[in-house]
Amino acid sequence: MIYLGIYISIIICCLVSWYGCFSCGKVVDDRHHKIPRGQLKQVLINVKQHKNPWKFIRDLQDAFGNFGTFKDVKKDHVVSVVIHITVSCLIFFTFGQTLAMFYAAVLFACNPCANQVSAWCNGKRYGVNTIFTLLSYAFFPALFILYPLGLFSQINMLLLPLLYLYDGIFIHLLLVPVLAIPAYKFLHRWYNNRIKKVPKNSEFLTIAPRKLILMAKTYNYYFWHSIMPIQCTIFPSYNHYFSIGEGFTKGVYKMNREFWFSVLTITCVSITIIALHGSMISFGLFWFSLFISIWLGLLLVSMPIADRYLYLPLVGQMVFLGTLFTYLPSIVFPIIIIIYILKAWKTIEQYRDLESMVYFHLYNQPDSPICYITIINNLIKQKNFHGAFYWAERMVNKFPDDGYAHYIYGNACATFDKIDLAIFHLNMALAKMDKHKLENFEANIHQGLSFLKAESERLECVKMMEERK
Repeated sequence: MIYLGIYISIIICCLVSWYGCFSCGKVVDDRHHKIPRGQLKQVLINVKQHKNPWKFIRDLQDAFGNFGTFKDVKKDHVVSVVIHITVSCLIFFTFGQTLAMFYAAVLFACNPCANQVSAWCNGKRYGVNTIFTLLSYAFFPALFILYPLGLFSQINMLLLPLLYLYDGIFIHLLLVPVLAIPAYKFLHRWYNNRIKKVPKNSEFLTIAPRKLILMAKTYNYYFWHSIMPIQCTIFPSYNHYFSIGEGFTKGVYKMNREFWFSVLTITCVSITIIALHGSMISFGLFWFSLFISIWLGLLLVSMPIADRYLYLPLVGQMVFLGTLFTYLPSIVFPIIIIIYILKAWKTIEQYRDLESMVYFHLYNQPDSPICYITIINNLIKQKNFHGAFYWAERMVNKFPDDGYAHYIYGNACATFDKIDLAIFHLNMALAKMDKHKLENFEANIHQGLSFLKAESERLECVKMMEERK
């Protein structure tokens, strides 16, 4: 009965933190579904007819993980919260039903960094992947089924076999190639899809020693953000200023104060893992460091910084924090939980609908163009070109020195036959765009300028001929 009360307490904490999700709608990436909502029976019929087992699993993953299964999006949000509740309860179950793990489970349940699983329909697969990871660790035989199956839902658990290194069970490393074979097709598809989205000569495709600086800074950000998040958004400001994505800056590779603080964090974590080996503090930090390592910017990823990548590593961080709280005054724990819950309530506001998401980011990140870029891309996908033109114009007025903003607005002007304006802004893009980004867009810009100039000359000739008549 005591354990039942504990599980109920964890569920209540989760519901208090995320009940607002039940009234949320669709935002970025929730509007594009490979499998239509409200056709679950037809999906199952189609899946059963597959002779290819890989396509069978992939379609199941698309139906239940990525895109939702209900016509009413609010039911999908209910499923997302249930997944988060399941993970929270599994933390208490998997790592020993102690006071420290109760703290860890409640901290995880309320942590606003879990927003991209709890509140975002398209983030459910990260929660499913975490469930598979916890069950695989709790029941070793389940690893043979859940590890390859989990990789079909998300790549987060790729390094799971290495987790056994902490306990000194080296024989399990022999299972790595055996377990990876069934998921090879998924991994190959995942990598190729990322390659297609990245322009040639991009920093994404570069593996160089200088990226160790980026990795240190990114680890430091994730470490402290997961403990006390200042800002939880789909597009963190950090992603713009310190990433190798759209907002690439030279500062990312500078060995500045942030870098040395990052080195200090990594050194302290490493010493703690070694010195306290065998404790849950050490294990939690090892779990966090292992699963966050694939998202530190050395290899190809779709976005360097995102809370959804943090979801699985967050389990280890909360195990570390929960254990730490058993050594602190008891008043500290409820204070942190209240802060987490208030942050979670604030974070949910951006998931009401696409418009709420846009204005949430415009208010909280007025100096970052990422939100503008995202809303423009989504409006283009919806074929709302007038809306995209409006936001492109706002973006270039807000960021007149951003070459990429001029590039986007120049293309928008070309769509509406504003040729002279398009030529002007594309030339501005050439003049103002960062050289690293210009390598990816220069050929495209010159091709567009050639076409627009030819079209401008043609229209001028037509105008002269009409005047003569």
